[in-house]
Amino acid sequence: PPYKDKNVLKKLYDIYRGNMRGILNGLGSVLSFAYTNDHNSRVKLNEEVVVNIIRNNLKEEIKDLEVGAKVVLEKLANAENGMLSIPNIASETGYNRTNVSKYLGGPLKPYVYIKKKDGKDIFWALEDKIKYFIKLDRTFLD
Repeated sequence: PPYKDKNVLKKLYDIYRGNMRGILNGLGSVLSFAYTNDHNSRVKLNEEVVVNIIRNNLKEEIKDLEVGAKVVLEKLANAENGMLSIPNIASETGYNRTNVSKYLGGPLKPYVYIKKKDGKDIFWALEDKIKYFIKLDRTFLD
C-alpha cells in the first residue's frame, strides 16, 4: 500500500465518522494531492501527512468565506445536539434569519446538510470533516 502507518485509515475513519463514502473520497483526495505534488517518487503517507493534506485543502476552500459564514460554521460545530435551526442560529449570532438562510444555501452549502425537519423547522448540521477540524483546532476558521 502507499502508506506504512496503519493509523492512516483509522484517522480517515475518525475524520469522516465512519462514513465509507467520505473515507474513500478523503483517501482519493490525499493520494491525488500527494501524487500531483510528488509524482516522481513513491507516495508515503502517515497519519500526520493525511491530516495535514485534508486540513490544508479544507482551509484553502474556506479562506475567502465572509466572517458571518464562519461564525455560522462555528455555531453549528458547537451545537449541543449537533444541529441548529435557522431561528436558533439567528438568535445565537444576532444575524437576521434571511442572512443565515443565504449563508446556508450559498457559500456554506458544501459544508452543511439538513439533518432533520420538524414541521416548519429545518435543522442544519455540519459535514463531518469540517466539524472534525473546527473542533480539533479552535483557530481553524481564522
